[in-house]
Amino acid sequence: MLISRYKLACIGTLSLLMASSQVHSADVIKVGDTSIRFGVLVDLDLHQTRFSGGDLPSDDIARDFFLPSNTPIGDSKRSYSDMTAHSSRFSAKFSRMVDGAPASISIEQDFLANSIRIRRAFIGYKNYVIGQDWTTFLNLSSLPESASFLALSDGVVSVPQPQVRWSSAKSNGSSWNFSLEDSGGSRFQRPAGDTGNSDSATRPDV
Repeated sequence: MLISRYKLACIGTLSLLMASSQVHSADVIKVGDTSIRFGVLVDLDLHQTRFSGGDLPSDDIARDFFLPSNTPIGDSKRSYSDMTAHSSRFSAKFSRMVDGAPASISIEQDFLANSIRIRRAFIGYKNYVIGQDWTTFLNLSSLPESASFLALSDGVVSVPQPQVRWSSAKSNGSSWNFSLEDSGGSRFQRPAGDTGNSDSATRPDV
C-alpha cells in the first residue's frame, strides 16, 4: 500500500475585541477583575492524495488526515483532491485572581465532526488543571512547531482526555506532572469523522 499526500494549508488567526468593554491590551478585554481573550483560527487545507490499493468514500475522515486504521485495502488505484476548513476553531479564556492565586477557565472548539466539537475545556487554579486537556502522556517536545496538530506520526499519543492534573513548579525548565485521566479511548470511524468510544476499565488512568 502506497499513500502519497500533498498538503497546502492556509492558516489565519484573529483576536476578537469587544468595543463595549475596556480594552486592557492589544488582545485582552477587561471586565471588572476578569481578563477575557478570544481567539479564532481559520485553517483551509487543500489535499491531493493518491492510494495505490483501495478506495475511500467522500465522507471518510481519512480523506482529510492520515489515519492508519482507515487505510483502504483493495485492488483499485485512486487519486483525490479535497478541500476542508473543519479544523478551524474558536477559543476563549477567562482569567482572574482568586484568593491571591491565578485562576482561569479555557474552552476551545473545532468542527471536525461536521458540527461544533469540544477540543479542550478546563479550569486552571494554582497547580491544578481540571477538565479536558491533552493527555499528560503526550510529550509536547516531540511535536514539530505548528499552528495546529491533528493527525500525528504513528506511535505518537495525542488525545484530549478528561482529567485532574497537578504540576510542580518548573525547575531548570522541567516540572513533574501527575494526573488521573479518563480510562476510555476513542478512534475515528466512518462516516464523516464521527468517533467511537471504548471503555472497559474500572479505574482511571494514573
